Amino acid sequence: GVKGAEDLGGGMTAKFTLEANYSLRTGAMGKDSAGTGTTGSTVFDREANMALAGDFGQVQLGRGKNFLYTVLDEFDSRGNWNFGGLKPVARYAGFYSGSGISRFDNMVRYTSPTFAGLTVDGAYSYGNQPGDTTYKSSYNAGVRYTAGPVDLAYTREEARLSSAVVSEKIDLVAAKYAVTPALTVDAGYAQTRNPTAQTTYYSSSSKADGKTDADTWFLGARYKVSDALSVNAGYYRVTDKITTDNKDNVTMKSVGVVYSFSKRTELFADYVVADRASNAASPFTIYDRWVPDGGGSNYADSKYGQKAFAIGVQHRF
Repeated sequence: GVKGAEDLGGGMTAKFTLEANYSLRTGAMGKDSAGTGTTGSTVFDREANMALAGDFGQVQLGRGKNFLYTVLDEFDSRGNWNFGGLKPVARYAGFYSGSGISRFDNMVRYTSPTFAGLTVDGAYSYGNQPGDTTYKSSYNAGVRYTAGPVDLAYTREEARLSSAVVSEKIDLVAAKYAVTPALTVDAGYAQTRNPTAQTTYYSSSSKADGKTDADTWFLGARYKVSDALSVNAGYYRVTDKITTDNKDNVTMKSVGVVYSFSKRTELFADYVVADRASNAASPFTIYDRWVPDGGGSNYADSKYGQKAFAIGVQHRF
């Protein structure tokens, strides 16, 4: 991807962002191809937007992240990584997705300045359907309050993913507290409601027909051992409210170690355990959602308990 900013004077700045997914395994471009292995046609599927920022806050136009993504990213001790953090749990429970939940197309997003620790954020996604202003339209709105060691956030979203009917309702509240300069703890709760059957798994997956009625809790902590070394841990629990036998419940525990070579380059090691019932009706993986190369819908391998260890290097451009 590429991003840039231009100082316009008078305290105003113009910005743009273009960012794409592609698969290192298959070369496929777009639509979360790096996570699924399927072939997409959209090049800048993650972000393609422009923004104007100043004393009034920031207005952003185009495809990009909404405030829901911000909360998921900044209130998870695991940093919303693809491996063993809040992201795969939230994708399963229906409150994270690159395809219409935490990123919007045709979006107008406004982020206010911070007054007395309070920031307001709102986004509206136009459906871009001639003659119908509600078709595929969605909104996300939230507020964040920061005061000393306390950081609180709440966001509400209603999404119309494939029609004029609301197909996803999300309420998420999260908190962080800096116990000491080295130790930060976090907690959160998400309620996902979707009474309408979906034909794909990218929005909500706690039932095989795409319906969602789930409650998600998460707890975590991050401890900075030294300037270069830190450790983190997270606990995540999804309770399915549709089925009565709890066969779609998910519990995930994860721990990690991060060593920073510099401000932008890190070595990480993670160990993750996820518990599922063997007769689960829908897919879950500790990785970002997985599909065999070439597409298909064989989710059988993701219906069981999983354990995994990963080591790698992450560089932020």
